[in-house]
Amino acid sequence: ADADFPGTEVPRTEGYGLVGTLGLQDQTPALVLQGHLDVVPTGDRAKWARDPFDAHVAVRTLHGRGACDMKGGVAVNLAVATALR
Repeated sequence: ADADFPGTEVPRTEGYGLVGTLGLQDQTPALVLQGHLDVVPTGDRAKWARDPFDAHVAVRTLHGRGACDMKGGVAVNLAVATALR
């Protein structure tokens, strides 16, 4: 809702996802690792100071589409799944 925010939020109308199991038995506790890789539309590209799809580092902070979203979390989930396996 911030007038200075150049992106847009969109209603989600479809369910999506992936569920997998690995060697689970009936009595084995479950662990759910969850994340997403989608991004919302950019909105009016003229409001962006830079190309929203180009990463930019300013004062040791990464800026760009998905920089503070779930991409890092999904990478960690994959590392956790690999370590547990």
